[in-house]
Amino acid sequence: MFGLIAAAAIASPAPAIESTDTRIIYPPEFFAAVRATTALEMVNRVPGFVLDEGGSARGFGGLAGNVLIDGKRPSTKSEGLGNILARIPASSVLRLELIRGASGGFDLAGQAVVVNVVRRTDKPYELIVAEETRFFPRAVRPSARVNGSYKIGQAKFDGEVFIFSQQQNFTATEAHFSPPGVLDTFDIEPTTDPFFQAEVKAGFERGLENGGTIKARFSGLASRFQELSPQTVLDRFGAPITEQNSDFTQGTRQAELTFDVDQPLGPKTRLKFVALQSLQTERGLSAFTEALRTPNESLSEFLSDSLQGESVVRATFSLKPAQKLTIETGAEGAYNFLESNVALTVADGGGPPQPRL
Repeated sequence: MFGLIAAAAIASPAPAIESTDTRIIYPPEFFAAVRATTALEMVNRVPGFVLDEGGSARGFGGLAGNVLIDGKRPSTKSEGLGNILARIPASSVLRLELIRGASGGFDLAGQAVVVNVVRRTDKPYELIVAEETRFFPRAVRPSARVNGSYKIGQAKFDGEVFIFSQQQNFTATEAHFSPPGVLDTFDIEPTTDPFFQAEVKAGFERGLENGGTIKARFSGLASRFQELSPQTVLDRFGAPITEQNSDFTQGTRQAELTFDVDQPLGPKTRLKFVALQSLQTERGLSAFTEALRTPNESLSEFLSDSLQGESVVRATFSLKPAQKLTIETGAEGAYNFLESNVALTVADGGGPPQPRL
């Protein structure tokens, strides 16, 4: 029996791994044992490597993660590296390169160790469709995702659509005793909180004849959350004392557009230009009304509007005088704006609403 096991081990040699002083190359076969389905799963299995998605401050400088896609740093801020890698099927990965220090003129952006995901170029198109519905005792959460890419000559188009919704319903009851042991009032509060989110992403990439690339990418998101909580307060005999209604609504819209040009100026010089525009709007409404058995009523409303965005322009010039030496300089400008509007309306005793800003 031991002889058969040893023979089986010899018949299945470990995948070949190429290694140099600054680079280790992992072929797709290295990840076959874990049955990786996306590039994210493969990156997380690289020995001695921990994914760093970078920061979220202003501009691009100092925010780079430690993963490159085809030797390039993704020029987007709304999409994390994890989301980008999760959209790349494992079947589209040609190899993973673990790079230490300056090697091959890659844009390491201050990272000591990076992983370069090299994609295959022999697949003209890809399409992935996924649907998932989760059932809970008080909620149903369906979601669907479609993403794909299509290549025509030197141009490549890719896109993704993601839709998620949730419908949750439950009823809470609470009894109040005064004095202890004697029922005074009890509350009945049914709650409904529907949620909907839709995301759209689209990208374009084209290789230039002189070895440069031009890229453009758009991503958009829209979501809406609402919580409806009518509450009825009953006395010990079941007669209604107070009817309260609480309505909370929150809506969000996000959009980001990036434009990226990487152009060689000579055999040892390159110029990279990145422009980004992001915009996010939010609107919230919190309303509370209370109706008593008497004509008196209580009304409270709260509104919150927010608008924020960022405009970034970055130019980088790099010079590579030697194989293991890269000199880089550049300039970056970032403009951020933030706007907020708050309103409060309160009415007591059935009187007219009194706005307070």
